[in-house]
Amino acid sequence: MVANDTRYQESMGSQILSFIDKSMINDHYNCKAKCPKATSAKCQNGGFPHPRKCSECICPSGYGGALCDQRPTGCGQTLKAKESKQFLIDKLGFPSGVRDEFAFCNHWIEAPEGKKIEIKIKSISHGYAHDGCILGGVEIKTSEDQTRTGYRFCSPNDSNTVLISASNRVPIITFNRSGQHQIILEYKIVS
Repeated sequence: MVANDTRYQESMGSQILSFIDKSMINDHYNCKAKCPKATSAKCQNGGFPHPRKCSECICPSGYGGALCDQRPTGCGQTLKAKESKQFLIDKLGFPSGVRDEFAFCNHWIEAPEGKKIEIKIKSISHGYAHDGCILGGVEIKTSEDQTRTGYRFCSPNDSNTVLISASNRVPIITFNRSGQHQIILEYKIVS
């Protein structure tokens, strides 16, 4: 199967449940109806109230906090883009072996309001180039619709791929469940 947008090719077959899948399951089982709109959390970035705790939200990947307006807690950082090139070097994983669960690291790259961000993949470790990025990789969310899964990359052949954000924030999610990998991204503000 070939993705209509070829940048989604490595996202297909992923073992990570997408936010849209979670939302559709909650729609199918009428779970969202359990939270009255008037008294439920006012979720941001496309999130929706958690059916078992309506004051908190279920958030798209790359977003956290009770209202989906914060970077998820744990590994990662918020970086401020400049007009000159900067680098994000992310090392994630375990000393050896394959695990059932992924480790995640959430970064945000931000620019001033009204600006966009260019992200260029400089390098990705060898040994992770599998359909669906089933062992590890990076998800880069440049779409205007932040509920959509970002583009996922896990092959050294993805080096020099360039993405331009639709807004002034780009969530970057690295994930790994096998050994240790390193991903290097270059980023800067563009007009």
